[in-house]
Amino acid sequence: MKKIVVFLLILFSFSLLSCGSKSSFTIEELESELQENYSMSKLSFNEDQQGRKILFSYNDNTSVCSGKANKKRVVESISISQRIDDADYLSDEERVLDLFNKMATKGAYSLTVRDLSVLDCILTANAIVSLIDDSEPFHKTLEMFYHGRIINTNGWSISVSIDSVNNSWSIDATKK
Repeated sequence: MKKIVVFLLILFSFSLLSCGSKSSFTIEELESELQENYSMSKLSFNEDQQGRKILFSYNDNTSVCSGKANKKRVVESISISQRIDDADYLSDEERVLDLFNKMATKGAYSLTVRDLSVLDCILTANAIVSLIDDSEPFHKTLEMFYHGRIINTNGWSISVSIDSVNNSWSIDATKK
């Protein structure tokens, strides 16, 4: 558990330093980000029926990632969905701010499994936002969770949805 907490804290710190503003990124860059920071296995690839797009996906017990890219492997859309114990926690600004305050004042060891799960969701969304736009990505990520705002930046539309009934959340990003 200690290693997980330390890993998430390091990950959180690095997520605040985003990886650069781009209007495009490749499947390999996306895959590297997801593997490096979120322990997702390799993406699976297929061509669409017309052979014009590359479809990619990943699926495990709690996360589903899918999207498409052009023939040059530049990502055009991505969707990530994850199950979480308490989806409402993600949209509760006060609870999330309390979580960050708790982490800062009491240390990472004070975080519960639920707290870590919420951090994982926020950081996963932040990774996608950071790939697209490094101008205050963490602030933009939190705004999507708290207020359901759609972010339009660098030719992309990014949104987060929270499903309280099924205890899940998703982020969708589409290049316009």
